[in-house]
Amino acid sequence: MKRCSKCILPENYPGLSFQNGVCLFCTDHVPFDVDSTPGSQYEKFIQQSRSLESTFQAIVPFSGGKDSSYALYHISQELQLRTLAINFDNGFQSETARENITLFANLPNVHLLTVRPAWSFLATLYRGFLKSVGEFCTVCNAVGYYMILFKILETQQPSGCKIPVYGAWSQRYEAMPSVYSFDFHYFLDVLAESGTLDTFNKSPYYNEQVVSMLCSLGDPRSTSIEEDFPVMYAMLPDMIPWNPIKISLVLEKTGWISEGNPGYENHFDCTAYPAAYSLETAKYGFSQRTISLSAMVRDGLINREKAIELETLPAQQVETAVHNFLQKLDLSWQEINWQGKWHTDRRNNETGENE
Repeated sequence: MKRCSKCILPENYPGLSFQNGVCLFCTDHVPFDVDSTPGSQYEKFIQQSRSLESTFQAIVPFSGGKDSSYALYHISQELQLRTLAINFDNGFQSETARENITLFANLPNVHLLTVRPAWSFLATLYRGFLKSVGEFCTVCNAVGYYMILFKILETQQPSGCKIPVYGAWSQRYEAMPSVYSFDFHYFLDVLAESGTLDTFNKSPYYNEQVVSMLCSLGDPRSTSIEEDFPVMYAMLPDMIPWNPIKISLVLEKTGWISEGNPGYENHFDCTAYPAAYSLETAKYGFSQRTISLSAMVRDGLINREKAIELETLPAQQVETAVHNFLQKLDLSWQEINWQGKWHTDRRNNETGENE
């Protein structure tokens, strides 16, 4: 299989072209530059937080994984802001994540709120997605954002003063252009196709205002919002220096723990991640790991040889995790729709081209 000679993206990456053996992502790569000018978006958010006299000055969605842990550490410890950490338990939270959540819940300036929907509710949506389109990450993403936004609106001040929300999704290291994205319209469409929309609409968690807000956005992970929206929301990795390896070193000094290769593992907080890895690999021949490690190569955080070494998860780890995942959902591989069209596939079909 041909790969880019600089990163490790393969030739079968959707829409990818090469020039002299180098992929277009490497050719067009521009090093990330933090906006440190007065009045930057980051400065506006911090000023808003510091101006608040309310119980909380900041909100951080928190999973116990590397990126959200550093976001919480930066906001509550380095900036000393009174912070509400909202943890969405997707039903696949790892023991390591739970240990990190407990650790950080006891830090100064941190108050933890865990949102834990009924497993029967989540399992119905996961199964519906797998049988309909052959993926399940959208359920976690959509319901996670939905539940967190619901709790954020409950937390807002009666005066309407907005508490800034600091997310930790990294556009540079986690985005999957032309492979995977999601929005709330896609989430609702697949629920309807799979016959599980009533499960969502008739659940005790349903709130029409929150649905409307999320439907007004594109992919909420790549959206920064300041005005004309009930919530101020921004992704810290787009605002401040964000080196995955250095972040792990900072966190480890607090007693925070990782799994696998510290600095390179983004999803050890979710026991279902190996199943997502398997689905991506079966569909495309590569996974998010390939894309993420390629981005780290471009930024000079890792060399190409190390990226190739880390690209593939150990077979036994994947086999065991996938078995446990399917058993928990009472599902078999044969019931998964391997020909299902994911959000990006559908969008490409509508436009007639790749992103």
